[in-house]
Amino acid sequence: MFWEYFSFIGEIELYQFSEDQKADYADKGGAPHLDGEYTVFGRVVEGLNVIDSIAAVKKGAGDKPIEDIYLTVELDKMSKKKITEQYGYQYSKEEK
Repeated sequence: MFWEYFSFIGEIELYQFSEDQKADYADKGGAPHLDGEYTVFGRVVEGLNVIDSIAAVKKGAGDKPIEDIYLTVELDKMSKKKITEQYGYQYSKEEK
């Protein structure tokens, strides 16, 4: 579990998370140590096997891959309607 990992490496004290924030991350997942530092630029709707292979690489200290991983990304602009039709993704009311 995420919080156990941070407790283990002694970094949890660096982050002043409220109990509500911890509950959100435990429930929804995520990487709070990256918040405010990195941009979420998309969602994987196809090719989850690629994500699995990235997650499976050998890692060293801090859970960082031993060898750098390079990505080539192709972005296609699609309407929400087309995404739903093609991939079955269902948007929440807030996203529509």
